Amino acid sequence: MNTVANIERSQVQRVVFDCIRQVIPTLQDHTFKQGESLAALGVNSMERVEVIVDILAALSLRMPMTETMPATNIDELIGLLHDRLNCS
Repeated sequence: MNTVANIERSQVQRVVFDCIRQVIPTLQDHTFKQGESLAALGVNSMERVEVIVDILAALSLRMPMTETMPATNIDELIGLLHDRLNCS
């Protein structure tokens, strides 16, 4: 069961962007664009794992990391997490 209910998509987006910037300091001043992927930003697979772990912890969301795999870009990841947070 999730501890956060009815979280806004913009809040999830903020957490995702903050976690990406924490793991990849070179993206500190980056303006994320619609449809942008972590791979396109130069994020390797190990960094992606760290980003996802940090995001799940920040959102107090318990779910298998494999459930984030269908997301092909950052927007899809935000949508997936938002839906998961609000469907419990």
